[in-house]
Amino acid sequence: MSQTITVKIGGMSCDHCAKTVREALEQLPYVVEVEVNRKKEWAVIQASAELDYALISQAVDEVGYEALGII
Repeated sequence: MSQTITVKIGGMSCDHCAKTVREALEQLPYVVEVEVNRKKEWAVIQASAELDYALISQAVDEVGYEALGII
């Protein structure tokens, strides 16, 4: 079962921020692709299996940004 999740991300101010968030999310299990848009403040995560939002939030928080919920 594949899954696509769009997550609101807070705290990104530059392209480096977006890259940091993308790289953190790409390390999660089952993640196939991640697209991050810092101006719209979201990350779209494509996964090959269901992801737990708590894991997503933790990965984002660990690199200094804030996961603000699924949109």
